[in-house]
Amino acid sequence: MGLTPADFSSLERLLAERVDFERVPPASGFELARVRALAAALGEPGAAAPAVHVAGTTGKGTLCALVACAVSLAGLEVGWTTSPHLCDLRERIRLGAHPLADEAWCRALGAVLVAEAGLSQDPATFFELVVLSALVAFRQAEVDLAVVEVGLGGRLDATRAVHPSVCVVTRIGLDHRELLGADEATIAGEKAGILAAGVPLVAGPEHPAARVAIAARAHELGCPVWWLDDELSIERGQLRVPGRVLRLPDSSENPARRSAAALAGGVSLRLEALLGRSDLLSALPSALERLSWRGRCDWIEGRPPLMIDGAHDASSAQALAAAYRARAGESRAALVLAVALGKDLGGILDAVAPLAEVAWTCAAHPTRALAPVELAEALLARGVRATPGAEL
Repeated sequence: MGLTPADFSSLERLLAERVDFERVPPASGFELARVRALAAALGEPGAAAPAVHVAGTTGKGTLCALVACAVSLAGLEVGWTTSPHLCDLRERIRLGAHPLADEAWCRALGAVLVAEAGLSQDPATFFELVVLSALVAFRQAEVDLAVVEVGLGGRLDATRAVHPSVCVVTRIGLDHRELLGADEATIAGEKAGILAAGVPLVAGPEHPAARVAIAARAHELGCPVWWLDDELSIERGQLRVPGRVLRLPDSSENPARRSAAALAGGVSLRLEALLGRSDLLSALPSALERLSWRGRCDWIEGRPPLMIDGAHDASSAQALAAAYRARAGESRAALVLAVALGKDLGGILDAVAPLAEVAWTCAAHPTRALAPVELAEALLARGVRATPGAEL
C-alpha cells in the first residue's frame, strides 16, 4: 500500500517529520481528540486484547518489563510498548523478549497512516503514531496481553487509546510540573486519569497526598485497589499478595526493583483471575532473575565498573543511590551528570552528591538542559570537585 513505509529507515524519516512533544512540549497542553478519532477509524485496536496500563513518575518501565517477562515465561504471547527509547526506536515496541520486526513496524504504521488519510484533522504526532502502531501490531500478532507504558501524565496521554484490564500507578514525584501541576496531589490526579470504571488498580505512591488523590479517583470510578506496603509487600525476601506468599530471589543489589516486584505481584494475581490462569505469579521469581533493563540502575562490570541510570527526580535519585551503595558499599564514585531544566535539582543532588568524589557535568539536550557550569557550581557547593563540560 502506498502509505506503508518501504523499510525501517523510511519509517524513521517519516516519524521524524511529525511534531514530537518529547523534544518540545506543547505550549497549550495535550488533547485526545486526534488519537481517539484514529483509534476509532482503526477499529479500536486498544481493545483487541486484555491490557495492563501503567502510569507514574518513575518505575514504569521496570514494572512493564517485569510483567511482560513473567507473562512470557508463563507461555503467553505479550506485546509491550515503553518510552522513551535509549538507543534505537525499535526498543519501543516488543513482542515477548524481542523487538517488533521491521516489516511488522512498517505494516502497522502503514495501517495507521491509511486511517489518518481518511480523517479531516491535524496530523498525528510522533508519539501518537508510535502508540497506535504498537496497538495495531499487537492486534495483528493476536497477543494474549498488551502492556502499555504511559508517555507523560495519564489523563491526556495518547496511550489512553488502550482499553485497560488492570491499571497501575507507580511512584509519584515532582516532574513535568509545568504540564502536570505544582504538587504531588495534582500530579497524582493527572496520573490517575488512566483509571477506568470498575477496572482494578495496583498502586505504589509513597507521598500521602498522592495516595489520597489516587484513592479518591478510584473510589469515584469503583476501582478495587491494592496498595504497595498494604496488600502488596516484600519482607525478608518474601512477596506477600492477597492470599499468596512467594519466595523471591535476592534483589538487594537493586533496591529499586523491590517495589516493582511487589507491584508486579499484584498485577500478576489480577491477571490470573482475568485470564483464568494460576501460573503467572509463580513465574515472577524467574522474571526477576532474567530481567535486564538497560539504562535503569544498569551495572556494567569493568575497570572501573559503571552504573547508568536516568533518574530525573528526588525519589528516583534516592533509589539510584541505594542501588549504587548495594553494589559498591561506601566507595566513592566519579560522577558524570546532566540534568534537564525544570527538574528538582536540589533533590537530585541531595541523593547523588554524597556518592561522588569527583564529577563532570554535561548537557544532554541542546535547549532543555541545565548549563554544565551551573550544574558544576551546585555540586561544588556540596563539596564535590566538579568540572563542567562544553555546551552542546
